[in-house]
Amino acid sequence: MQLSKFSPILFASLLVVTIGTKPAMVLASGTLSDIGVQVQTFADGSGGTPISAEHDGNFIYTASGGSPAGNRFARYMLDGTLDLTFASGIDFRSLYTDNGGQLFAKAFGSGNVYSLTTGGVATPLYNLSDPNSQSSASLNGDDTELYTRDGNQLRRYNAANGLFLGSFTLIGMTAGELGFPDFVQMETNDAGRIFTYSGGVVSEWDLGGNRIGTSTIPIATPSMFNTEWSFGVASDDLIYLLNSNTNNWESYDVGILGLVDVDIDIKFCSNPNAHNCKSGGVLPVTIFGSEDLDVTTIDLESLQLCRDDTGECTDLGSAIDSKPPADRGDPTLDLGTEECVRIDSDGDGILDLDIANPDGFDDLDVGFDKRAVSALLDICDDLGMKGDLSVPLFIQGASIFSTPVDLDGVDILERKNR
Repeated sequence: MQLSKFSPILFASLLVVTIGTKPAMVLASGTLSDIGVQVQTFADGSGGTPISAEHDGNFIYTASGGSPAGNRFARYMLDGTLDLTFASGIDFRSLYTDNGGQLFAKAFGSGNVYSLTTGGVATPLYNLSDPNSQSSASLNGDDTELYTRDGNQLRRYNAANGLFLGSFTLIGMTAGELGFPDFVQMETNDAGRIFTYSGGVVSEWDLGGNRIGTSTIPIATPSMFNTEWSFGVASDDLIYLLNSNTNNWESYDVGILGLVDVDIDIKFCSNPNAHNCKSGGVLPVTIFGSEDLDVTTIDLESLQLCRDDTGECTDLGSAIDSKPPADRGDPTLDLGTEECVRIDSDGDGILDLDIANPDGFDDLDVGFDKRAVSALLDICDDLGMKGDLSVPLFIQGASIFSTPVDLDGVDILERKNR
């Protein structure tokens, strides 16, 4: 039964033991192409040590560090032509936007975070008290948290007030990735994915700190200081780097693709959705197809269930079963209906769901290993029968063509017979 809808979550939806709150933006499986393709090049106009580039749909921006003095914030037309430069009074360490295109900056040393107008006017917001004076900063996918990087640690702050929330580790980083300036550079994009750069290779990470994709950038100066400092992922989902030989910015497409909104239903035609922590079998989740999503392209092996609070996931391969695609109906009309009945629709002796409102698009029923789901839910270890504890879970995955998909439904999973 689907209860409500909320802003997009990257190939994700919630399974909640009892009604819970909307979670943070979550991540999909790796989607990067093996080699980045250059899209654009333009001359740097910000001077100093290049820090990062951004894009708000109207202009391209770059910023530089080394000193708060001088014109260190530059604005360009979308074709790369320099428009204007500004003295913002900031020794920049990062430049980033929220989902609405608002510009922000983090400064060297103090950790001060500023909002910026398109004309470079800076307004102080708060001080992060970040332990690394050089660290970059970037918002998570739904703009609720601000991340900074210190080596293999990503620190999390409340984006509204700068209060420290905790940290998590990027697992398996090499010694080269932990050198300066690589160890302070980090970016996210509007879908909430995390990216780092070192020696010509962009890495993509999930919220569990796992490296889930890499792409090689064919820039002439992959390991030079200014190139590594300049790494950025702008809101146009392109990688921006400065070529240290030419002092030109270069943008690259590494296959960070757009999102497709879809609906899901957990335990289709069941109300309430009961989960027996002690039983085996599978937990069914229906992914609804549409004109934007061919469910036959979904990579079953990429699907996982993950805890929103810890980032822990079931293992790859926890989606152990799927049924042949079939039209389960119009998700806006059929989700959660209590009157679903089973009939022998084709005379084969097998009872099928009677679909009252077919929409012409095939849907995919996926079965997740219930024991793997139960192992992920701490509530299944608690004493007692039923209660009001809740553990938000999300589904993450990718299509066989590496296209991330956005499941924007929320549903309830209730524990039973523990």
